[in-house]
Amino acid sequence: MIKKTLRLTIRITAFVISSFLLVAVTLILARAMSVRNGPELKWWHTEEISAEFQAEDSATVTTLDQYLAKEADVFRELAALDKLLLLSNWSCTRPI
Repeated sequence: MIKKTLRLTIRITAFVISSFLLVAVTLILARAMSVRNGPELKWWHTEEISAEFQAEDSATVTTLDQYLAKEADVFRELAALDKLLLLSNWSCTRPI
């Protein structure tokens, strides 16, 4: 009788654990698929920025002030690219 009860307890525990793992894996996969189907990237996510901090810059950029100056250069370049993009889009789509 005790062996049957122990065996039943082990089976129920294994079922509960495997069910939990199945649900967890399913939720993780569903989340991964929903992230891949997110909104389109904006232009600044894919644009090559020449002023962007690179690994080789770590030898010359050693202080916070130097890094902030580098960051300001990046934002200036992005602003210039944004202005060019807006101007080119406006000239192509302006009403006649």
